[in-house]
Amino acid sequence: MKTPSETTAGVISSKRFKDLDFKLKRALLEGALPNLVKGIKLFGLVDNKDIRIEDIPPFLDPVKVDDSWIIDLRSLKSKVLYQGSNISLPDDGSIGLLKRTAFACMHWESDASTYDSLGNFGIICFGFWIGNIISNSEGLQITDRNRLIVAAMFWAWTQKNIIGRKRDDELSADEEMTAVSVISGNVGIERSEILSIVRSLGHISDIFSFISAIKKLNINRLRSIDSGTLITLVGNSWFGFIDNKHMLAIALEYPPYFYSIVYEALESPRLYKKTNIAGVVENQRTNHTLRSFKANFKDLISSLDDN
Repeated sequence: MKTPSETTAGVISSKRFKDLDFKLKRALLEGALPNLVKGIKLFGLVDNKDIRIEDIPPFLDPVKVDDSWIIDLRSLKSKVLYQGSNISLPDDGSIGLLKRTAFACMHWESDASTYDSLGNFGIICFGFWIGNIISNSEGLQITDRNRLIVAAMFWAWTQKNIIGRKRDDELSADEEMTAVSVISGNVGIERSEILSIVRSLGHISDIFSFISAIKKLNINRLRSIDSGTLITLVGNSWFGFIDNKHMLAIALEYPPYFYSIVYEALESPRLYKKTNIAGVVENQRTNHTLRSFKANFKDLISSLDDN
């Protein structure tokens, strides 16, 4: 999925916004949207009093219109910094998080291979995030919990490495072995069993295929779980966005959102220490891939930011 609007939560959200792309394109052409970063086509909705944007409904995700990206800052207007006619976005708080998430989206949509430098730390954290949340909710035994974590890590691996593949397309033997190599050593399961689990799951393309895949694990307590349950379970895993539940629902299927959250947990551990995702990240503090993830993600987003 190249943009937030292609995710399950993004599609549902976009149905509420009639003609949003048309209205944003019109506002761009009319010069109603200030450029937020010099030399980068990132624009913002800032002033509710501008009649040229008054019919544009509030939206949560960065939106791509032609070759430009647009974020809605109207609910955060008091946090926007003005320097004469220029606008500057602070690095802290909700507006800083939104800005970095937008940069992450822009890189992913333009060239997802830029995320190769981030290694596997995000994949590992995603697996423990989803595996632990479901396990704690459903009361899974340690063995079943580990198998579920393997499935969640495999889903995260496919999101980052198998892009644009149809749901029914099978993975090659080399792809399966690559995924197993990423997962092994992070969960208390033998490599041969991880391979067996990966092969039983097949290609996971979205939240619905993930739910179908984990049913193949034959864990009795997972028989009644569905996509709505999973979205509800993850909804309180983080704070700092304008709408946390919406953003976390998208983070399930969209690496730029989840990786942005992981980076925030690493950058501001005290602020987010009570959140579920920060707890997962803290438990991985000794993981040898952490340092390169943090440094390379910072480089990734800094390459677009001149503020």
